[in-house]
Amino acid sequence: MKQIPNDQFPMTKTPLASALVIGHWSLVICLFSFALLLFSCAAQPYAPQSQQNLHNIRPTTAPLMPVGGFQLLDVHVNGRDGGRFMLDTGSNLCLIDRGAAARLELPVTGQGQALGVAGAESFDYCTIDNLSIEGFSLPPRTLGAVNLFAMRRSGAPMAGILGFNALAQECFTIDPRKRTLTIGDSWDDSIHSEPLLLINRLPAVRVKLGRREAVLILDTGADNELTLHAEAVRGWPDIFSVPQTGSGMSRGMGGVVAGSRTWVKQITVLGVSIQDVAVSVDPTPPGLNRHTPVAGRVGNAVLRNFLLTFDAPHNRIGAKWLPIIEDNKSQSQPAGGR
Repeated sequence: MKQIPNDQFPMTKTPLASALVIGHWSLVICLFSFALLLFSCAAQPYAPQSQQNLHNIRPTTAPLMPVGGFQLLDVHVNGRDGGRFMLDTGSNLCLIDRGAAARLELPVTGQGQALGVAGAESFDYCTIDNLSIEGFSLPPRTLGAVNLFAMRRSGAPMAGILGFNALAQECFTIDPRKRTLTIGDSWDDSIHSEPLLLINRLPAVRVKLGRREAVLILDTGADNELTLHAEAVRGWPDIFSVPQTGSGMSRGMGGVVAGSRTWVKQITVLGVSIQDVAVSVDPTPPGLNRHTPVAGRVGNAVLRNFLLTFDAPHNRIGAKWLPIIEDNKSQSQPAGGR
């Protein structure tokens, strides 16, 4: 087991909550396609312009752009430039900013609600022909249109959120050194691997907080190091370096919620032991209760130090520790307070 000194760990910011979809109006949409018959020596099959130049070549690699603690990538919607979406494994729905949805003239076909850090937020379902990255066609045929003002205030000018549901059918790798996302990647037997749990259709793993065991969601859409649910860790004072201290605000879907800040003495995650990790202890999000085996989430400030291969079809995850060494090293501290 590797012991990672904290001076190799970057400072982080306050987390932004990811969405959990709790329901939508079921719609059945019948699409009638009419073929245009062309008489020629070699007739070509007709395809809508929005689906031309799409493929499912494996592997397909796309560049990632680290911005404001997040990872952004270029996404096309219906064959048009959809803007930069945040890669968010902590969301089980793909979202698009209302402004981008209006620019792309996406039809609204229903309504739903997303659960975030402070409660539910309503959104519109928009039907799309396709969603693609570097020409690779992804499964979602609906996007949730929401206001992403909170995300924009974080310094990440994003037009949408690419949720885990868009990639879950593929084996895909996030490489922080190369700054790439590879879809349809091959499995690497040489790196650490362990079971990948799916909780509410989100990726999660078992971790150790000191001598305590817990299940945490792997959330690239949270820009902090670690978030724990207050109810889940009540009675675990031994995992903290000092009592919960300071105060801060977590902003995301559903609004803003106040929490406390402190440090976890040690967390063992994905085969690596990390000491003195800053943690936000927030109220348990609405929709989660004592019967949900999730104690919190591991944020992107930790995950960006790993090469990660998610293989949900085979319920496994591969990880290789590739710590980011920044020029200005500083000790990790609770975001939002001391």
